[in-house]
Amino acid sequence: MEILENPSEREYSKVNYIFSKNNDRFTNGLNFPMWNISNFNFIYEVQNNVNMYLRDFNTLQKSSIEINGHQFNKVVTISSESDESFLFGPLIQNVNEIKYDYDFGIIQFKDVLGNEWNLVYPK
Repeated sequence: MEILENPSEREYSKVNYIFSKNNDRFTNGLNFPMWNISNFNFIYEVQNNVNMYLRDFNTLQKSSIEINGHQFNKVVTISSESDESFLFGPLIQNVNEIKYDYDFGIIQFKDVLGNEWNLVYPK
């Protein structure tokens, strides 16, 4: 995933999916620069930037959702539970809900105003 309006080359301003098995412990996280909770962390090494850990979602029951004609079956909803927005360089951090599929990645997100972006799945 690429955010076209984001000219920054800094690692924390990129969308990243981080998966690590260190010391026989699985850790995963996601960095989404438009997330409306400022949280700058990393998993084991500073280049592995995340602003949300997925460990709390790994064991939750997954749901199914169809987006633009494609069925996703391992979906969790990640909510910031905040309606605040902030400026982050050229980006507005206003996304407060992400639908994440464990087989694909981010498939949908919503902002604090209720605007929704959906994945266009390649045919």
